[in-house]
Amino acid sequence: MNKSNFFTIEIKNILSRLQRENEDKLKSSTVVSEVSGFIKKIQKIEPDKEFTDNAWTFWIKSLRGNISIFGNFEELKEDGEVDNYEDFVSLWKMEFPYKTEWHKFDVVEYNHTFYFYLDSEMLLRYCTDNRTITGINSKDHKLKQFVLQVVNFVNTEVGKFLKNPDNYNKYIAKKLPLRKRYGKIQRKVIWENLTESIRFDQQLGNKKIKKLEYLVNNINEKKVFEKITANEFLRCCEICYEANNYFKNTKTKMSPLEKYKSMADLRHGGLLDIDPDSPKEFAKWYKSGIWSGSHPWEICRGGNSTHITLQVTNDTDGWKLSLAGLYRQVETINMALALFEQAIPFVFRNKVEMLNMAKGIDYLGVVPENVVPKYCHEKFPKEDNIIDFINPWYDNELSKIIEKLVFWYPLKKIFKRND
Repeated sequence: MNKSNFFTIEIKNILSRLQRENEDKLKSSTVVSEVSGFIKKIQKIEPDKEFTDNAWTFWIKSLRGNISIFGNFEELKEDGEVDNYEDFVSLWKMEFPYKTEWHKFDVVEYNHTFYFYLDSEMLLRYCTDNRTITGINSKDHKLKQFVLQVVNFVNTEVGKFLKNPDNYNKYIAKKLPLRKRYGKIQRKVIWENLTESIRFDQQLGNKKIKKLEYLVNNINEKKVFEKITANEFLRCCEICYEANNYFKNTKTKMSPLEKYKSMADLRHGGLLDIDPDSPKEFAKWYKSGIWSGSHPWEICRGGNSTHITLQVTNDTDGWKLSLAGLYRQVETINMALALFEQAIPFVFRNKVEMLNMAKGIDYLGVVPENVVPKYCHEKFPKEDNIIDFINPWYDNELSKIIEKLVFWYPLKKIFKRND
């Protein structure tokens, strides 16, 4: 990899100024010429087609540099951001902790357009049909100069790869920091090595975990209700609520309906407007589809991945309840155990995964520092069945554990195109 001509603070400042909605068009400029030549060059490399038509990834290094590049101590002190020079140094190292930083540079081709990304921020779009660049403010000369530097830098990297692919792949595999990679670690390894951690095994206790194991091995998920009413559904919700003692500090007695209104999403789609004791009205309401787009089954409201559902479904066999709450593990397990103990027919979604989580024998997916640890399933091998993710790089103790004990997935190699 060629010597870096970039400073980390420069890249940070440039990325913060990108105007994603800018539709200025560059047709004849040095930037267009260089980008066009670069596109032709990367065609000699086999693209990654896992998620897109074509994609290529390279890495750019930047330097933290001298503290004088960061800012002026006297000015920051006058503005009240620091009290003394030690604070100034601490602020600098907090914002830029690494002497050398690595930045992911992606080129993605889709529908005759090449999208350029730096650290997941889009730099520009290049359309091959009309040889036009969009996404750059044509009057922002500093940005155009920066893009030119980036393209030239990566162009040199491409040349080095084409000259000796094996050496290039080995260099990246050896030098790329762990904080830029994907890995996996067993949950109980973190439990055993981290000073403080959320331990599902301790929250549940051995007795409940044994009951959960029995449930997983013995639940009959083919059992159904021949008929069901709104009140019967609310009673099942109440069993779930009571399993977690949500209302233990409530002085007045609450009905199942009141508990549902307190905990659920309440976009019930008409569920609470029908005769609560009529199986015919429930069936009519359900089959009408009027509740489509509503959330009657979200019995514990939350975000996209943090709510709990007790969903009613109907097929030729009868009516079924389906419990799901993968990311509210302890609460959902308590609900499942309570429904099971009261012989309520239900399907327990992700029951094996929940058991493994409770025992700490599942694997957590470790993501790079700039990746939000949600919805990362496609980044990990399907056979590893990783459904929970962590970004440990902002916790000193956890990151040290990860670096020592994690299994790191091999980096994808890049290859010359055969044609």
